[in-house]
Amino acid sequence: MGCIFYFLNTTHLLYNSQKELEQLNLTKVCEDIEDEQVSILVKCMVAENGSKRPNITQILENPYLKN
Repeated sequence: MGCIFYFLNTTHLLYNSQKELEQLNLTKVCEDIEDEQVSILVKCMVAENGSKRPNITQILENPYLKN
């Protein structure tokens, strides 16, 4: 879901191949998203550790989506 949200905000794919995925620098993932709240949300949604990613309830409760 994070990759989709990233695409909706940038019109770019987060990665195009397995190699790009392996080389993905998550600290730089959201540099091209202008809205800071969206950037933070996407970073959380694409966290490498799946247990650190928000669930759908947490995503929907995000202030950006509530406004």
